Amino acid sequence: MKEDFKNFVRLNHKLISYVKSNKGTWQDLFEIYSLYGEDDKVWEKYINDDYDGINELKRIIKNVNLESIKNTVEG
Repeated sequence: MKEDFKNFVRLNHKLISYVKSNKGTWQDLFEIYSLYGEDDKVWEKYINDDYDGINELKRIIKNVNLESIKNTVEG
């Protein structure tokens, strides 16, 4: 199990930054790994820079007024 976790960390180096920035500990991450494995969505917030960006982009797109853009483009 520990070797699998080490390999997972090597493939997802952003976990190292997470621990170095004191947002969590290796023990915390290992416990999550033990409970959920490596394929669970729980890892998105730890290893995916785009996770917050995607949510923000969705929020922005919902508020886009397509008619206004069309009018601006058509002049």
